[in-house]
Amino acid sequence: MEISRRSLLAVAGVATAAGGGYLVGSGGGDGEDVDLSGHEPAVSPSFHTDDGTGYEGVAFDGKPILGSSDADVEMYYWMDFQCPFCERFERQTFPDLYRDHVETGDVRMVLTTVPFFGEDSMTAAVASSCVWDEVRGGDASKYWNWHTAVMSQQGDRNSGWASADSLTAITEAVSGIDAGRVEDCLASERGERAEVVRSQAEKARSLGVRATPGFVIHNRDTGRSTSLSGAQPLELFERGIDEVS
Repeated sequence: MEISRRSLLAVAGVATAAGGGYLVGSGGGDGEDVDLSGHEPAVSPSFHTDDGTGYEGVAFDGKPILGSSDADVEMYYWMDFQCPFCERFERQTFPDLYRDHVETGDVRMVLTTVPFFGEDSMTAAVASSCVWDEVRGGDASKYWNWHTAVMSQQGDRNSGWASADSLTAITEAVSGIDAGRVEDCLASERGERAEVVRSQAEKARSLGVRATPGFVIHNRDTGRSTSLSGAQPLELFERGIDEVS
């Protein structure tokens, strides 16, 4: 299996030069009433589940997956809810990436949350798991509404904006998700779900993912893979897709 690290090294340099380090953002999320007006998702992705495995044994179970299961190209996206450059990628690049490559059936995207930034990152990752399990059997698109809502409330890292109470308040502001069930899940299933999240982070590191947002683009047909890191423009993702074809 061929894998190129040129893109990873080059893009990491570009990200650093362009200020793509882990700058702390500022935002809301203080656990009180949450106003999501103006933060509606730019796209409404269709998600599905899969119980198989993908590139280098990455398990699909429990992960939101976008795009056709028949797509030759798989894009693995590792993110942290406290990562400002994940928010930037999702706001600036993801909508066009989804419309031009995922929605068309050319690329399948696998989303994995990792707790690289500390305890609140773990809490958000566990909450994400709870929400996904809550909606995956029905209207799974509601997951992205929740995901986008959380990202819109980013505050200082580990300041409490992503605490269980704050995430419950955000969930209450998202239509169609039972905030009470998510709150109960956070309280009663945190330990078990945190173990899964930790294993996801270990798998990411074993694949060379040391920063978020981190990506591996893999072509199942050619066996070629390449990596990207940072909130990069659409052109670099398209270059990566071409590189593995």
